[in-house]
Amino acid sequence: MQPPGDAASSRGGLDPARSAQAFLAAARCHPAALLVEGQAGIGKTTLGEQVVEDARRLGFRVMGTRVAQPQTALSYSALDDLLRGVGDEELDHLPPPQREALDAALLRRTAGEAMQDPRAISLAALSVVHRLARAGPVLVAIDDLQWLDASSARVVGFVLQRLDEQPVGVLATRRTGEPGDLPLDLERAMGSRRVSRVELGPMGREPFGRLLRERVGPDLPHSVVSRLHRIAEGNPFYGLQLAREVVRRGVPDPGAPLPLDPDTSALLHNRFTVLPDDVRAVLLVLGLGSRVTVDLLAAAQPDVDVEAALSRAEDEGLVVVQGGRVRFAHAIFASALSGAATPTALRAAHLRLATVLDNEEEKGRHLALSATRPDETTARALARAHRAARRRGAAAAAAELAQLAVRHTPADLVEERRSRSVVAGMLTFEAGDANRALVLLREALDSMAPGPSRAEVMVTLCEICWQDTLEIEALACEALDQPGVEDGPAASAHLMLAWVWVYRGDLQRADDEVSAARSLVTADDDVGLRSDALTIGALVDFLSGRPFLDTLEEAVALEDLGDPAGPADSTTVYSGARVTRGLALLWAGDLAGARSRLEEELDRFEALGRYVARDEVLCYLAHLECRTGRWDAARRRVEECLDIGEESGHLRGRGQNIVPRAWVNAVQGDLAAARRDALEGLELSVGFQDHLAAAGCHGVLGFAELSDGRPGEAVPHLLAVCDFLRDSGTTEPGQVPFVADALEALVAVGRLDEAEAIAADDRLVGRSACHPATAAQAVRGVAAVRAASGDLSGAADALGRVLAEGHLEALPFERARTLLVAGEVERRARRRPEARRLLQEAHDELARLGATAWAARAEDELRRVDGAAGGLGAVGPQGGRLSATEAQVAALVAEGLTNREVADRLFLSVKTVEANLSRIYRKLALRSRADLVRRLVAEAGTSGP
Repeated sequence: MQPPGDAASSRGGLDPARSAQAFLAAARCHPAALLVEGQAGIGKTTLGEQVVEDARRLGFRVMGTRVAQPQTALSYSALDDLLRGVGDEELDHLPPPQREALDAALLRRTAGEAMQDPRAISLAALSVVHRLARAGPVLVAIDDLQWLDASSARVVGFVLQRLDEQPVGVLATRRTGEPGDLPLDLERAMGSRRVSRVELGPMGREPFGRLLRERVGPDLPHSVVSRLHRIAEGNPFYGLQLAREVVRRGVPDPGAPLPLDPDTSALLHNRFTVLPDDVRAVLLVLGLGSRVTVDLLAAAQPDVDVEAALSRAEDEGLVVVQGGRVRFAHAIFASALSGAATPTALRAAHLRLATVLDNEEEKGRHLALSATRPDETTARALARAHRAARRRGAAAAAAELAQLAVRHTPADLVEERRSRSVVAGMLTFEAGDANRALVLLREALDSMAPGPSRAEVMVTLCEICWQDTLEIEALACEALDQPGVEDGPAASAHLMLAWVWVYRGDLQRADDEVSAARSLVTADDDVGLRSDALTIGALVDFLSGRPFLDTLEEAVALEDLGDPAGPADSTTVYSGARVTRGLALLWAGDLAGARSRLEEELDRFEALGRYVARDEVLCYLAHLECRTGRWDAARRRVEECLDIGEESGHLRGRGQNIVPRAWVNAVQGDLAAARRDALEGLELSVGFQDHLAAAGCHGVLGFAELSDGRPGEAVPHLLAVCDFLRDSGTTEPGQVPFVADALEALVAVGRLDEAEAIAADDRLVGRSACHPATAAQAVRGVAAVRAASGDLSGAADALGRVLAEGHLEALPFERARTLLVAGEVERRARRRPEARRLLQEAHDELARLGATAWAARAEDELRRVDGAAGGLGAVGPQGGRLSATEAQVAALVAEGLTNREVADRLFLSVKTVEANLSRIYRKLALRSRADLVRRLVAEAGTSGP
């Protein structure tokens, strides 16, 4: 069971989905109850619907009711819902008095005097539940328990108190904060040990953003989503209402309040209209401020009795006053007030705050929002304010202040407005709105005549077009062609072109661009530019097999000298020295060093509020976790990375960023998802001419086909990886670590000459790299080629050495696959004890990692060592043997267990069970579970004692 898309998190650390799974498992054996609690709109109903859906899939008979508030006065209304799916044939067994009483209560016939006995109605309901439970598990689902009518509650309580060990589950959702006691005491009725509770709390920021994209669309930038999350306080219902209104009316201007939908606005408006004018005025100032105190409100409104106003608002449940601080009881109240205020009232409230605040950032913002026309003094104050906000890591505030600075710059100050637009564009990009950033930068560019300033803006635009090598190349070349272009921007343009050629796989041209840039950079230049020049130069050296680490460390030292809150248009957004150092260590196989540096940089980006640029670091960390076998961690990293692209609108890097997700899907056995992701990434990467990312997509596609036992289909993709590495001239195959897979696939299809040529290329198999882990990864492929050529002893010796040296210890999946190849070689050499030892170790490690397809291959090899016939359903029409795991899965499915139950019994994931079933169907030429059951029953019937 997956958590519902808009369910909130569970307070107390309990996972709602896991709690629901445990509840359903218990309810299949004996009475059990799950009570889901939370405020209105928090996701209780959605979670309940998911539980009901899962229960039906598990074979539960569902009796459900969704109680509406007006129904509270209708007797037996909920009982009628619960019994609506119970037909006459299932009621005919009831004694006539009970049947008549039940029909009368449910208004199925006219009631007589003898038909009013509540006990007869309760006994009838109990009899129905007992009868249904004898046929299979039953789920009684009650949504909005707090409104259950008293008559139905009495009957349900009677039934629950009299359940013995029947498999009956009760799922109830309850809205917290409603007055009165619950109409049904589950713990008293069923016993406290059989009742579990889940209290849903606010939804986290990331799932909240995903929900808005799924339900409303991808048009809301990160800064707006963050505001919506804050205003809705994580409540998905309110968040969706607010988001739909923003989409309908358009994203508000910087500093403007977010609009409320008419229903919410009207509802909240009624709470404020009863208040005196002076109280509403105090609350309006409160809603516009941050970290507001009673003293601040009093200073801003000396003509108002602020304490009396706050006391009245507190009595109305609108504000909380504690320790001299004041806040709204719910953040949505502030939006309702500011959204309903007139522009004149808003400006006056902002001016009141601006006159009493000392904080430069807040003062500048309120001055700007109180102004009626552009003013250079205000614009300068806003420029100082956005630098202060950026220094404290408040990217959204910095972007908003920078945009306000542009708006308040007088039109005749053309150069100031241009430079502020560029800064605003970069800060807006950092804050998570790539589309708005592009608009700001394009507007600045369109207003400029050819010349050196135009070149600077073009170089800045290159930064936010990252991964689109076509656009970057065009901008950088045009920048170099600008008349009077200065050395600094020209050097930056050459560095951008160097990155283009790294991604396109032409290290010689990248080297030429680095040389051109270095000829223009002097010791007097900005430390950021000097660091950038050293960074890309060091990476080209690394990929070309030259010493690089000292240069990269020098670049890091220079980067550290830069001011993180300095001019945004001169700061590297992507692939700075620290990130590049982590990437080089990752490709070199120093995974511990790479992890330390990349995680450190991720923390730094988060502290600085650099939202969008985090996607690059997250992508590299996801690749790292793929290699270390921590696939769940890799999936979390890559999902966060992809979320950033979706929410910011910066989708140019998706072709690269989707690769680790495709890789995780492939190693965990979801080959369809792996192919889907890798093909999407390939299309995007080819469109942007990002050949490095395209090679990664080809590598995953080839690995997926190899995992599926289709080496012929794998070969073209894996040869594309080898072609990229060979054509680029790199000595670092760790960039795209699929060369060993290419060798195994070529051997499997008998293309030995091509395999031998690759195995002999020192660059492709890592012998030129001088990084032990890189070379170690290729040994299994090279050994497979030697074994296929008849050199079993040489293959075994090479594999034994690499396993003994320990360079694969940090790469558990690679080590397990090397053990697998070593076991296969020993089996072919007829050294069965050693083969069995190696294959068993490979199998155990692959199974532990969850690499189901490769674990099955190890099982097959073990069976060949032992000469086993293959067990249950040994050989199908397609010539495939069931592995031991497949045989176990098949046997349990034949017993009638669901995929989830099979997974729990065998300690596997549901996806692993599904992958095994797919292979079983293919091997035995079957189409369905029913076909599998018939096949196994037939085999059992013909085998005899």
